[in-house]
Amino acid sequence: MAPGVIGANLENGTPNNRNRYRGQMKTFTRTIRTVSVALLLVGFLINCTEEPKGEQRLGQIQWPDDGTFETVADLETFVETNPLWKALESRFRDLIADLAKDPAGAGKYFDLHQWLPNSVARWATIKRYRPHLVTPDTTALDISTGFGYFPLAGKHLFGVKSIDATDAPGVRWSDLYDDVTHVFGIRKYELFVRKFEALDIRNDGRRYDIVTSYQMVFDVWNGIWGEQEWRFFLKDVRESLLNEGGAIVLGFNQRGDVGFMKWAKPLGAAYLGEKHRAVVIVPWEALERINERQE
Repeated sequence: MAPGVIGANLENGTPNNRNRYRGQMKTFTRTIRTVSVALLLVGFLINCTEEPKGEQRLGQIQWPDDGTFETVADLETFVETNPLWKALESRFRDLIADLAKDPAGAGKYFDLHQWLPNSVARWATIKRYRPHLVTPDTTALDISTGFGYFPLAGKHLFGVKSIDATDAPGVRWSDLYDDVTHVFGIRKYELFVRKFEALDIRNDGRRYDIVTSYQMVFDVWNGIWGEQEWRFFLKDVRESLLNEGGAIVLGFNQRGDVGFMKWAKPLGAAYLGEKHRAVVIVPWEALERINERQE
């Protein structure tokens, strides 16, 4: 009904007309209110189903000009007293608190005094048995980096020129690992390692003197890797990532080294240090032989 007609009825109409008009207005008002509430409810539900916005990225630690520390203790003290480390602990305090219920959870890695020395020992072993791979000119790539202690130790205790890192995106605890490596100032790339698939790492064609991977799990996803899967992977790393003369160091979980060494040892792969630690090095010469056999 047009506004002019409503006005005419109200001014000149009978009481019944006026009552009818008031009833129409009340109905109209209730309808508007109902629609408004419905729209608010729809908006609320949409907001609830949206992906939560991530927390603001923290800054990066400002390292000393020379970048290296004399002792592990010096590096530990520098990191654990840094405000950004404190901010990380605050951001992931729930993970740390959950350790009482889940001792294997990622919160355990905030125990700097336990886990950093593990990575220092790994670098020390490589340097002891293959000193040419740990020098001020060394470029390194660590696959499946996780928390980031290994690249941290390589850069700031062993003085390697540069060390990049990779992790698979979207996996458990990836937000934690991304935040920590960012705070450490480690250059990191996304990388899925899948059987019989070429490595797709978008690192602008960088090549490395040493490629490492410790506490691996990619070799047991969707079935334990056999000889052919490993040959494909090693050939791909050699051709796409390694500098000539470089090497690959693999730290196995679940004694996966046993099956690996049955075929790789005769071609030149060797245990790096004590066999029970299940760390294997595949030097350039062995990679060449593996490549020849595969072709």
